Parts: sequence; C-alpha cells; structure tokens
Amino acid sequence: MSAPPTPRPLREAVSEIDHPHRAIAPAVLVGEDQLETHFQPIVSLRNGTIFAVEALSRAFEPHTQRLIPPATLFGIAEELELLFDFDRFCRRKALERFASLSAEPHAITLNWDVRTLARHAADPEPLARLVDEVGIPRSSVIIEVLESRVDDLASLVRFSRAYKNEGFLIAIDDYGTGHSTPERLARIEPDIIKIDRALVHGLSHSRAQLESCRSVVMLARRLGALVVAEGIEDEEDVVAAAMIGVDLFQGFAFARPGASIAEVSRFACDNVRRYLPAVREESRRRAESRRRSRKRHEASVTSVIQGIEALDKHELDENLEFVLDLHPDVEAIYVLDEHGIQLTRTALREPPRRALFRAAPPGADQSLKAYFLELSPESPRYVSPPYLSTASGNACVTHSRYARTRDGLLVVVCCDLSVDVDSM
Repeated sequence: MSAPPTPRPLREAVSEIDHPHRAIAPAVLVGEDQLETHFQPIVSLRNGTIFAVEALSRAFEPHTQRLIPPATLFGIAEELELLFDFDRFCRRKALERFASLSAEPHAITLNWDVRTLARHAADPEPLARLVDEVGIPRSSVIIEVLESRVDDLASLVRFSRAYKNEGFLIAIDDYGTGHSTPERLARIEPDIIKIDRALVHGLSHSRAQLESCRSVVMLARRLGALVVAEGIEDEEDVVAAAMIGVDLFQGFAFARPGASIAEVSRFACDNVRRYLPAVREESRRRAESRRRSRKRHEASVTSVIQGIEALDKHELDENLEFVLDLHPDVEAIYVLDEHGIQLTRTALREPPRRALFRAAPPGADQSLKAYFLELSPESPRYVSPPYLSTASGNACVTHSRYARTRDGLLVVVCCDLSVDVDSM
C-alpha cells in the first residue's frame, strides 16, 4: 500500500513556514517522508496473546536521523496551526500501515490529540469512512485520549459517545494524573483505562502506588472497563500488577515500539512466556495462603460457636473476652439477636489503632449489615469479603453464624478475623 497522500493544508504550508525549527516542522517532515509509524504491543498474560498494538508516530531529523521527541513535534504543529491536519494525517498513516502489516486479529489503538476535539465536533464520519476503506473492523479500533488534559468534560463525553455509537472503542490514557476523577470516568464510560506509568513504574516496591493501582482496577470493574498497566519495565512490577487484577500490560518489559508488527509481537510473546512462571508461582502461593487461612478461620469460628452455645444468654457478655483469648486469630467477637440488634459489647483483642475507629456497643442496630442480612435458615453461614473494620481499623473478614445459647436463645455470632491487606 502506498503512503497516504499529504493533506492539502500540510502541502500548502511547506512554502509558507517561517519557524526557527523549519527543518523539523511537521509539514516539511511529511513532505520529505521522514514520518514513520511504530507499534508497541499490549499483551494479555491471562491468554498469553497480543491484545492490541498502539500506533506511535515517529519523526526523524532529515540530516541526522535523530528521533524528534513527539511532544516537540506536535508542539510545533500547534504553533503553526497545523495540529488538526497533522494529527489526522498520523492516524491515517497508522491505519494504512496497520492494515498492510497485520495478519493477526489484533486491535489498534490510535492516539487522538485532545487539543483538536473542538474541531472534530464529535463527528466520527471521516474516521469511519477511512477505517472502512482500509478494511479494518471498527470494533478493532481503539481511540486513545488523554482525559486529564481536557477541561471541557462535556465535549469529551460527546466525543466518546459519538465514536462508541459508530462501533469504535474508547481508551483513557495516563489515568491517575492531573484532575482525573472517578466521576469523570463514569461520565465518559471508557472501554479501557490505561494507568499512568508514574503509578506503574516501581509499584512492586511502593505500597502507595500498589493501592492506587488497585483502586483503579476496582473502579474499572464497576465501570465494565479493562485496565492496562502502561510503562511496565520489569518482572517484579509485572507480577505485582497481575496480582491486583490488571488485565493488560504494555511497556519495555514486553517490547519496545518497532516498525514491524510481527517482530514486536514475537518479542512480546517471548516475554509473556518468560514472565508467566513467576506470575503462576505467586498466584499459587497466594491461593494456598488463602486456603490455609480459610481452613484456620473455619476451625476458629466453629470453636467460638461451641463456646457461645455452652453459655446462657445472661452469661454472654461477661465471657466474650475469655472465648476471644482462646482463639488468637480472632480479632473481635460480638453477638446479635434474631432482629440484628447487638446483644453484647464488642470484645476486641486490641484497642482501635486510631481514634476514628470505635467498637459498636450493646443495642447497636446491625440489621442492615451483610453479615446479618445474608443469613437465613437455608444459608446459616456467611463470610464477608475483606474490608477495613470500623471497630479496629484493621483489614478483616467477618464470619457470622446462627447459634443457640444453652438456654435456647437464637443468636447471630459474628467473628472478625484478621486478613492480609493484599487480599482486600
């Protein structure tokens, strides 16, 4: 396939450019065929496949062949008021190159400079015609935008809806920087969220970064979006990202951008195979740890229930500490009546670690808590997902079960048990 024709505005601009860096002005570079499209794979560890390739425009100085930083290139285009045409030209070149090279059913992600959104007026028709013309399914084209650089959220929402209605996918790039917020994401409804490399790089050594990335994964699950860890560079970060549920990976750990889709894809697949043993081993280790923890918890809760059932109702409160002391992995015990009202105080192994945490007192209404609502004669046991206890401030799970005191009172026994924060 021949190179795409240079748009008229770019052709006409060449002779008129008066700029200190005229030699690397986009119109000149396009005219002298100094612009290339490179591709970087986005991989799925779960499937061991290439999910997509990101198209990246690369331009080189005509005399030295040194790479021109993309920020410099697009910055000059903006100064010369050619950004709209140059950005569109880069996408066309990327699509035509992708169509000529890709024998696999990969998707392609196209960067869209958000400074041009106003000119596009949420009109997907030109891109739709181009994609149809080169023979790529629209569902294989992912439009990638830097949401954090958009002040007019309404325009981005209109843009996203218009292109999604035409069958394209929307990806939010560099999430976690600038003024990105969950509320903005919920309005945009992206298909893919790419976590900013500043959060991804070194996340295996930073609790703050790990929890930030985990929160993005949890948000994406609620929104029905996939998560990409972008800029990932070593095995430790690959494993750490996989353990918190990241779906897709992109970065030098798998492949650097290159002009050949086949070559960068082979390189990336080799590295997927290289990292999979470490990911599997850590997954097995954590699964085994959870199994042991569940078994230990079940035994402890069963023993607590036996202790409660050996007491009369008026003996419950004064004996909770004794029952608690017999079970080192139980952090708190409290007993509810059949209506969800707390009968006893909350017996805590240790005082709350900060003043904002406080154990519930007798008489507290717990009837809306899942550990009460989920119980029934058909389901007499419940185990909560991991959460932060409001009584102790520690990560825990709550086990609740029906029990009868020695004198026949039906109660709900609740046990909080400590868990590893990584399971939350």
